Amino acid sequence: MSPPNSNGEPNNDKPRLRVLPDPAICRARLYGVGVLVDCLVDHPRECKFALSFGTVFFCQRPDRHQIAARTKALQEQQGL
Repeated sequence: MSPPNSNGEPNNDKPRLRVLPDPAICRARLYGVGVLVDCLVDHPRECKFALSFGTVFFCQRPDRHQIAARTKALQEQQGL
């Protein structure tokens, strides 16, 4: 149950929906020879930088290669 609102009534607000692109949750990997970057976020069609190609979504963010490098480093750190 959520904490009460400012009037002391129960807070029945729905959880805040995520807004993409969100650098805090963006994850990606290099695809093929490394020119394309595959988006790994759940439901990427919500992102204005996602380019759908069949069942794959490619990231078109200007910093997509940095996101892919960060994702790879996080996966290595977690032993994945």
